[in-house]
Amino acid sequence: MPRTMHRLLWLGWWILAHTVTFAIATAIDFSIMENADLDQLLWMLFVVSIINGCCTGSVEAWLLRRLWRNPGWWLVATVLATPAGIALGVVVLVVLTPTIGPALQISKVFFFGLAIGAVVGTAQYPFLRRHLRPAVAWIAIAGIGRGSGWAAGLSLAMSPNFASEVTLAALGGALGGAIYGAITGSYLQLIIPIKKQTAIDPQQ
Repeated sequence: MPRTMHRLLWLGWWILAHTVTFAIATAIDFSIMENADLDQLLWMLFVVSIINGCCTGSVEAWLLRRLWRNPGWWLVATVLATPAGIALGVVVLVVLTPTIGPALQISKVFFFGLAIGAVVGTAQYPFLRRHLRPAVAWIAIAGIGRGSGWAAGLSLAMSPNFASEVTLAALGGALGGAIYGAITGSYLQLIIPIKKQTAIDPQQ
């Protein structure tokens, strides 16, 4: 298969994997948080963050498994960093709420996602840097990808009720995952040598 086709195929798998994963995780997250009591909110938020970390870290480790010998460490870093990222995101929301009105709610969600992506990207960065030297922008790319995905996903989820709340949450998650996958996947294609990309075949 030509190298260009390998590159497009890998990017397509990366976007599809994040689209499906974010949709499933968001639907599960919504179901958990919807039924959580106020005194259980922090505990449920922690559970949700672990679910998100496991889902995202698993598909990414699988798709990147041929870059290094132990892709499980990528999963561990993602799972551990996601709760910290969500915690920072909540702090960001608390700080921004008095200064940004309801009309700019989408922008607050962008910064919430930006915080999550930056923290998770920071945890993942050492693994990329070890094998891909020019990976310095990964933290910023992961943050922008998460922020853009969260903002777009919330916009869809807040659309007029043409479906159930869980379905809207899943659709919003799918859109957010597709955007995150497109942004981060495009950057990875820039820094992963073509020879390594052709070796990363999701079907193998």
